[in-house]
Order: sequence, then structure tokens, then C-alpha cells
Amino acid sequence: MLCLQYDFTMCSGGLLVCLVVLICFGFLCIFIRNYVRLHITKLATSTYKALHTGHPPYLTDLLQYHKSSVSTRSSTSQLLAIPRHNLSFGSRSFHVSAPRIWNSLTPQIRQCQTLATFRCHLKTHYFQSAFSAA
Repeated sequence: MLCLQYDFTMCSGGLLVCLVVLICFGFLCIFIRNYVRLHITKLATSTYKALHTGHPPYLTDLLQYHKSSVSTRSSTSQLLAIPRHNLSFGSRSFHVSAPRIWNSLTPQIRQCQTLATFRCHLKTHYFQSAFSAA
């Protein structure tokens, strides 16, 4: 009777390569997720500055508050109008992505009085959302 024995010492180099690739892929995913979160934070901060200080004026001109025809509780929540766009790259422009990110924030964050408290609440929001999903 033939008994097969496997010798895994011969493929240890391949396993090492697979392990290194998996570790590098994990670091790449973490890097990309942090880059996207940083981009969203910068975009939200620029939107806050444009709405509360009016500077820079070229960004302020791109933002419009949502005007509702019916008076509701949400009409006082400082939501921005999201303009229509036809192409997929149009959704990445400031005048489309900034209102979308701004409207996704909680009213507590949108109604902050100072930039320092806005940044503090924004970082806390993203920190909690990152670890509640994990």
C-alpha cells in the first residue's frame, strides 16, 4: 500500500510570498481608506469655511442652500441643494460632491459655531463610524 506524505518545506517560499502579498494588500487597503477619509474631511472643512466665512468667494458662489416650497422642520436644517449632473465625472466636482457630503453630516456637526468645534465633531463622527462598522 502506498502512503502519501506531503513535505511542506519545499513550498515555504511560496507561502512566504503569499503572506507578504496579503500583508501589503492589507496596508494598501488601509492607506486608501484613510486617503478617502482625509479627502472627505478636507472637503467638509472647505464647505464649512465657504458657508460661514464666505471665503474663498469662488467656492461660496458654487454652494446654494436647499429651498423647500413647504415649511417643515428639515427646512431649517441648513441642507445644501445638490445640482444635477449628466456625466459620472461631474459627480466628483466641488459643487456636486460638497453638498452631498455636507448633507450627510448630522445637524449637530453642521450647526457648529466655530471651525475648531466643527473639526472636532467631524473627526469624532468619522472615528465612530470607522470603528462601529469594523
